[in-house]
Amino acid sequence: LTISCVLIGLLAAPAWAQKTINVPGDAATIQAGISAASGGDTVLVAPGTYVENIDFVGKAITVTSSGGPAVTTIDGGQKGIVVNFANNETRASVINGFTITNDAPPLPTQVTFYTDGIFVGGANPTITNNIITKNRSYGIEVSFGSAYISGNTITDTNTASDPRFDYGCDYDDGAGIHVQGTSNSITEPPVIDHNTIEQNLGHCLGGGVALYAAPTSTVISNNIIANNQSLGFGGGLYEVNGSVSLCQNLIYNNVSGVAGGGVYLSMGSDNEATGPLTVLVTNNTIYGNTISVNPLLVNGNFWIDGSQVALPGYVSQLGFFNNLIIANSSYSAIACLEAYQYLSGAPPVVVNSDVRNTGGAAYGGWCTSPAGNTGNISADPKFKNPSSGDFHLQAGSPAIDTGFNAAPGLLGTDFDGNPRIQNATGASEPIVDMGAYEASGAPESRTTSQTTLTAQPETVFYGQPVTLSAAVTDSSSSPILQGTVKFMDDWSVIQQLPLNNSGVATMSTSSFGVGPHWLVASFDGNTVDQPDISTTSEVLV
Repeated sequence: LTISCVLIGLLAAPAWAQKTINVPGDAATIQAGISAASGGDTVLVAPGTYVENIDFVGKAITVTSSGGPAVTTIDGGQKGIVVNFANNETRASVINGFTITNDAPPLPTQVTFYTDGIFVGGANPTITNNIITKNRSYGIEVSFGSAYISGNTITDTNTASDPRFDYGCDYDDGAGIHVQGTSNSITEPPVIDHNTIEQNLGHCLGGGVALYAAPTSTVISNNIIANNQSLGFGGGLYEVNGSVSLCQNLIYNNVSGVAGGGVYLSMGSDNEATGPLTVLVTNNTIYGNTISVNPLLVNGNFWIDGSQVALPGYVSQLGFFNNLIIANSSYSAIACLEAYQYLSGAPPVVVNSDVRNTGGAAYGGWCTSPAGNTGNISADPKFKNPSSGDFHLQAGSPAIDTGFNAAPGLLGTDFDGNPRIQNATGASEPIVDMGAYEASGAPESRTTSQTTLTAQPETVFYGQPVTLSAAVTDSSSSPILQGTVKFMDDWSVIQQLPLNNSGVATMSTSSFGVGPHWLVASFDGNTVDQPDISTTSEVLV
């Protein structure tokens, strides 16, 4: 497995921190405070409205408010980018605790200057705890760079053209957060975590979040992405030509004009290829997203399907684990575009997920029978109050204690920050829940384990035997002697065997078909040791 949903945290405060510059006490404006600051300094801004457009000019400093975003505003005065990072800033360059607004006059007024709430060009700053609202272009734009984006509220961004002049998906544009391009010098991937992204209107590519060729292993986790609209693809989230983790997000009540009411997800492709999972969709709650067909796009032969998740291209390295994907739509909940089936050697993997559509098909297009297909259900998850955005699970929910503990991308805590694996039903061992929240119960107390899979030989002729061996050890690297191991080919179980007195399970098979096989071994756990999953091994027949 090549990616995960592990977050990359904030850097510690620089050891060379020198002074605090107060605005307006020591400097009349925020930009004047930045000009006076040196690396490691803090520009501390008092409550008020500051009509200016600020630029960090490459400085590793913290610009923060003393009173928080509700009482401290940076107003761009309709003159363009409100906060600019375009001079190789690093994660030590921090903007925190402001309302950031008014980058341009409202539509349909046309402007000749660049507009964004926050622009990141070839830089890698930290953007935390801001309210970014009522901007004309993107709320946050990251172009050929990276950023740590956490704890922000991004609302009322409108990149859509005035309806009187709009003739469809005539240019590429998204809304709340937009990430495009990979830097050759920045190794840290973007992190979009614990944000609320609501009520944004995108012109074509993504209403809430849009990613195009974003850096590999971009992490999108613990966000509320709700009530956004795209006039084209991906009402909540649009992603193309990248490798993005979607872990433990609430994605609901978004609307697209064509495919992907909730999520439009297209990864890099390789004709008829399979491989280890590189894109993970784990423990998300995706609910009630819709497609409201944009009549301006119908004659353009645009694909219209996937009310919750649309998969328009290659899918063989995509895995869904522990998700709640709930629709009430005439369009399929999850759909794969038939025109590009030839790109994929296998359908996407779906494991321990609840995929349900009370208005139509659960799966559409060519991927009506997903790979893996283990532990899946189609049932009412019994949310507490979805109409008010409460997606906690009621007692008796079929999603409680029915997930996959060793799911790749599983986070240690749930959306509320509670321990992720708890025993709410009195089962013999704790089992993780599906969706973004964990029902309360006895927490996981077993020790961690490690599963190592070997396959010999790695290349065989058709009909020749292959021996698979899985060794399971505990946290002190001692063999675990109790429990079973599932051997899986593309996440479909081929055999389940007990561990022997050396902590090893071994099987042999000569039934692999011609082509590559991507194999994993899953240890089910026992009363002392937690479940675990091996890395992927390839056997070529």
